[in-house]
Amino acid sequence: MFWFSHLQWRALRGPGDWRSLLLTLVLIFMVLVYIVPLRSMAVAFAAFLGGQPAVYRGSLSQLFTIYGMGFTAMSAITALLFRDALRNAALSPASRREAAGQAWIWLILGTTGAISTIMATIPGPHLFAPFLYATLPITIGVFSWRWRWVV
Repeated sequence: MFWFSHLQWRALRGPGDWRSLLLTLVLIFMVLVYIVPLRSMAVAFAAFLGGQPAVYRGSLSQLFTIYGMGFTAMSAITALLFRDALRNAALSPASRREAAGQAWIWLILGTTGAISTIMATIPGPHLFAPFLYATLPITIGVFSWRWRWVV
């Protein structure tokens, strides 16, 4: 998802500068850091499905918090990349609208991640934190339906 968006951004941005290079390097760094909690979530989920929840010895609340922080950071960086694409003076009005719409979508993703992260830190609701991501098809669907993609 992040890689595909980066390819879309690159097509819109054209030749980059130091700002686009810095954002790309930060995104790559975050992906490398993000793999660790993603792997832990896969192990915890597999243990749960296998009926052996004791296999995962970590705190689910901390796991959801770290995962949410990574997701939020990567979404924010991707939103900034699409905002950066708007600096390309050669963009057509339709491409400009596309870049702005993508920036908003990534902001929705990041906001969902941030709310999930906050939920993960609260005892009780922390178990529902990962399910908040299931609302994304609805929120992004409503946004995409209301956003005027064609100028």
